[in-house]
Amino acid sequence: MVANEAAREELRRSLERVLGAAETATLMGVLSAEQPATRSDLEAHRAETKSDLEALGATIKSDLEALEERMDARFEQVDEKIDHRFEVFEYKLLAALHQEIGMVRTDFTKQLIGQTKAFIFAMLSTLIALAALGVAALRLA
Repeated sequence: MVANEAAREELRRSLERVLGAAETATLMGVLSAEQPATRSDLEAHRAETKSDLEALGATIKSDLEALEERMDARFEQVDEKIDHRFEVFEYKLLAALHQEIGMVRTDFTKQLIGQTKAFIFAMLSTLIALAALGVAALRLA
């Protein structure tokens, strides 16, 4: 149903008789002078909206794929940095371990040599004492 200006004026006069001038002005201000949307208008708007949403979805999907690629590349960089740092740490740790082992080996060797000398001296002393006892026993006999 198409409302022309004459029909709107007639409606306004009828409303003034029933509602009064102020209420009619309020109601007529709310009612649009433009034609209301038809079913075909709504269908066209629906199709446009659907098309816009599909395009937006494709854009978002493309953006997310690009973001995923950037994130993958960034994570690879971080992994490489971490691997490098662990490798450096491993070399430093091995170097420190080798140094400690070398110091322990040197200290152990010194102590072993000292104990070996003491043992040899004690054994020689014991042998000399036994030889002296043997000689003394032969003289007494």
